[in-house]
Amino acid sequence: MYSSNEKNFYENPSLWVAEGFGDVQQERAKTTVGWFPPDVKSVLEVGCGNGVISNLLSGYYAVGIDRARVSLQYVNISRCQADAANLPFSDSSFDIVLAAEVIEHIPHHVFPLVLSELQRVSRRHILISVPYKERMQNNRIDCPMCGCRFHASYHMRRFELEDLTHLFGNSSAFTLKRVEGYASRRSLPSVGLKRVIRSLRGRKASEAEFRNLICPQCGYSRTMDSDYKNSRLWKQFYQAASNVMTLIPERMRLSWWLALYSRVN
Repeated sequence: MYSSNEKNFYENPSLWVAEGFGDVQQERAKTTVGWFPPDVKSVLEVGCGNGVISNLLSGYYAVGIDRARVSLQYVNISRCQADAANLPFSDSSFDIVLAAEVIEHIPHHVFPLVLSELQRVSRRHILISVPYKERMQNNRIDCPMCGCRFHASYHMRRFELEDLTHLFGNSSAFTLKRVEGYASRRSLPSVGLKRVIRSLRGRKASEAEFRNLICPQCGYSRTMDSDYKNSRLWKQFYQAASNVMTLIPERMRLSWWLALYSRVN
């Protein structure tokens, strides 16, 4: 269940509006649905958010669940507010259970239980998408009130191929059938340039002071107002960041991966 600070973060309407339904997200959603095996007729999306993927599932018997009630207003299929650690469905209820960009957010103390629940309600398949080899340190933010350091998107863990291969354990009823990278992101090849970008990000974090963020430890939050966004300092920062980015050679890496697991007969 939510902690009080988590609830304040995930139930913030601006979080889901900002996520939006842009072209990049739509492409990733279509790619994800394209991975469904042909025997899939029913789908449960765990952590459906604002329905970027769920709203493409009208051809299936589909249900979307999310802890954030405010996000579900955008979901057009059957939906309910529920926790991934306690799914309100009987065993083997769906042909495929989808968790897209979800399990990287799961707190460590409930992570095994969530994986167990995904397996319990799946009849045939589980489809997972995660950030791959994420440079977690690049997205850390320090709370100016209590000093707590946390990931700006509340990611709790980093995934590599080994993690995806053995995600459910060797004794699981599910085995990995397919795993591939499917979304690219600009990579920073130079150590020096990485340091410059990190310093700029640090300046942005300190100046913007937790724009739409909430410290998971003390609950500190501050919304950046329009006056600041129009200020000279803010414009100078973005101009500096843009100038640095033009110096970086084109180098892309597959930063999001899909992993399909199937039940062992």
